[in-house]
Amino acid sequence: MGWPSTFRHPRHTHSHGTTVVPLGFRRILEYIDKRYGHPDTFVTENGCAVHEPDVETALHDTMRIDYLRGYIGAAEAAITESNVNLKGYFVWSLLDNFEWAQGYSKRFGLHFVDYATLKRTPKGSAGFYAQIIANNTAGGNCIKGDALGTPFTARPPRKLELCGVSEFY
Repeated sequence: MGWPSTFRHPRHTHSHGTTVVPLGFRRILEYIDKRYGHPDTFVTENGCAVHEPDVETALHDTMRIDYLRGYIGAAEAAITESNVNLKGYFVWSLLDNFEWAQGYSKRFGLHFVDYATLKRTPKGSAGFYAQIIANNTAGGNCIKGDALGTPFTARPPRKLELCGVSEFY
């Protein structure tokens, strides 16, 4: 059988070639919940590597925003539709850093780091994630609004409690 062909499209991989499958993320959360008796579950490291050679590219990191929209939306669906006991979600990573396999060639952070000056600049995904935290919802699988600044439609708080960079905003 195999994966649907849409998962082979370049838009559905991040820059070091890993396939992006939010539904698979949801399914593994549901499997863990069922297999291990509804435990408190925390996702402690989830993100994607993106080639961002300069700060201008990083400010419009739509690939990372799409990734987060998909994965956080899948996590929220697992909570609200399958009653998964997900207690926390941590984006990898707050800042660009040295990666053991990628060195400095790919960036994972919500904040661009100029390695020469160490200046840190919030990327579009930092604003996007801040809105998710502020609204305590990913808004289902399709978040309304522009990730680079337009407010999202707020919904009542749900069971999802996002963790990680919230204390920085």
